[in-house]
Amino acid sequence: MAVLHQLQQLGRTVEQLAELVDIPVKKLRPRLRAHRAATTGPATSTNSPEPTPPAPPAGPPEPPAAGPPAPAAAAATTV
Repeated sequence: MAVLHQLQQLGRTVEQLAELVDIPVKKLRPRLRAHRAATTGPATSTNSPEPTPPAPPAGPPEPPAAGPPAPAAAAATTV
């Protein structure tokens, strides 16, 4: 059934497939339908985007990065 389903996806009609395997169309259609339902399942869709990876676990916030010290104010000199 998987091969027949793939051939159907590639454009073969049910009539062509029925002739190929010598099974009446009336028996082949429900079998193809059942195979398609079994392989796709209710939660899987061929048009859905790829699943998003889970977010990393939340942890304590990181402290701000320590940069170079601020320049000291120039000392005023009196003349």
